[in-house]
Amino acid sequence: MDPTISEMKIIIANHIDISHSRLKNKEVEFLYQFIMQYDRFQSLDYLYKHCNDNLWSSDGRYTRWYEDYYYFGESEIRIFKNWSFHDDDGQNRNGTTSVEMTARKVIDWFKEHHRLPMFAGVNDIVTILI
Repeated sequence: MDPTISEMKIIIANHIDISHSRLKNKEVEFLYQFIMQYDRFQSLDYLYKHCNDNLWSSDGRYTRWYEDYYYFGESEIRIFKNWSFHDDDGQNRNGTTSVEMTARKVIDWFKEHHRLPMFAGVNDIVTILI
């Protein structure tokens, strides 16, 4: 027997903050499937490289190369991004960010990134949102 929306929300709330969230049934279903099948996400990662060669500073035009590396937590349900950039003038920066584990932030992140090639094997879950 499939769980009810209320039962799904109880399970989701153990991993993702759903307080103050107004969720559609398909969003609840997505979050529930994401949690219940998280093992399918754990091994996924994607390196996105891009550049912007139309940046300007007081010294003139310059190019900035970016690398964004997306991956999922191993020991807990989390979404991470390692980011870095370097400019042709030698400036470099890097860091790590993670998606705030609230229902709306997770849903919005997946809606924004659902086309990443790393989701080909979990498309049955990701497309619940679309």
